[in-house]
Amino acid sequence: MSQVPALEQEITAELRELRELLSKCSTLSVAGMCFAKALAPDESPDRLMSPAKQIAFMLGVLLQDPEPSGAENFAQAEWARAKRILGRLFNAYLLLYMPSPDEPAPTPEWRASCEVAMPAFLQHFNTGLLATIEQIADRVTRYLIPYDSDLIRILGISASECIQICAWINNHLQQTLDHVADRVDAAKREHNMLRQATVTQISSPRPDHFAASMRPELAGVFSSLQKVGIISLQDLQVAFPEKGLTFWKTFSIARGEGPALRYPTELSEFELRPLIRVDEGKAFCPSINAVYGAVLVVGERALLAQPGLRKNYLHARDKSLEGEALDILRRFFGTDAQVWSSYVSLPRRRRRHRPNPFAIQTRRLFA
Repeated sequence: MSQVPALEQEITAELRELRELLSKCSTLSVAGMCFAKALAPDESPDRLMSPAKQIAFMLGVLLQDPEPSGAENFAQAEWARAKRILGRLFNAYLLLYMPSPDEPAPTPEWRASCEVAMPAFLQHFNTGLLATIEQIADRVTRYLIPYDSDLIRILGISASECIQICAWINNHLQQTLDHVADRVDAAKREHNMLRQATVTQISSPRPDHFAASMRPELAGVFSSLQKVGIISLQDLQVAFPEKGLTFWKTFSIARGEGPALRYPTELSEFELRPLIRVDEGKAFCPSINAVYGAVLVVGERALLAQPGLRKNYLHARDKSLEGEALDILRRFFGTDAQVWSSYVSLPRRRRRHRPNPFAIQTRRLFA
C-alpha cells in the first residue's frame, strides 16, 4: 500500500502544530531567536538538518497570522519544540518522494534511480543558497545590474540601489551589535571596580547600594539589546531619501500578510520580504543574508515575468555562468592549459578537429 496518504496527513499535522505554536508568540521573540541562532549556529545533536531553509520556512509560517494579543515569549523551550516539528515535517516530505518498499515499481532500475536521485534533489533544494553576502552581491552585480533600467521601470528601484541599501543595513546591524558589546564591557568593568572597592573598604557597602551603582550600566545594556536587529524606516529614508521607502515597501512585510504554506518546497514569503515589520516605522531583520538573497530572487522574478526580457535575461545569465566556470577552470589548471567553453558543430566534411565541450589540453603533460 502506498505511504503517500499517511505522509500527507503527517505533513498537515506537523504544519498545523508549528502554526499553532508560532501564532501564540511575539514577532520579536521568534525573529530574535532566529537572529541569535544565525550569529551562534546550533551545534546540539538535535540541530536542524537545513537551518537556512527550515528557518525561512518557519518564518514564512509565522507571517501567516497577525500579531497575537498577549503574545507569549519564544524562548529555548519553544525553539526546541519548533526544531522537533521542523525535523519531522521535512523528513515526512522527503519520504513522500521516496518509493515505498511495498509499492510496485516499473523496473528495479527505476527504484534504484529514485533512491539515489530523490535524496540528491531534496538535499540540493534543502541546502538553499549557501553563499556569503559578498558572493550574493557579486551575483546581483553580474546578473541584475545590467538590467537596472528595466528594474526601475518594473520595481521602481534598481539592483545597484538595492545593493547599496543592503550594505547600509548590514553596517547598521553590525554597529548595533558592536554597541551592545561595548556596553557589556563597560558593565563588566563597573562591576569589577565595585567588587574591588568592596574588598578594599573596611566596611562593605550595602547590597542595595551595589545594585544601585550597577543599575545605569545594566540599563544601558538592555537599551542596546532592544535595538539589535531593528531597522528604522526613518533612518533608511534619511540615508536614502529617494529610494528608501521603495525598498521598504518591496522587501518588508507584517504579520498576517503572508500566504499559507503547504509544503517545505514552496517559496517562503520571508525569502521575498525578509524585513518583518513590528510597527509602521520599524522592522526586524532576522538575517542579512536573506536580505541580499531577496534582492536576487525578486529581481530575477521581475525580469523573468516580462515576456520581452525573459529570453534575453536567461541568455545573459547563462553566458555569465559560463564565464564564471571558465575562470574557475583556468585558475584550477593554470596557464599551461587551454580551455574551450563552447561546442561548435561543423559540417561532416570538415569534422576533423572538433573540440569536446570544456575540453582541456595540457601542453606539458609529459614534460
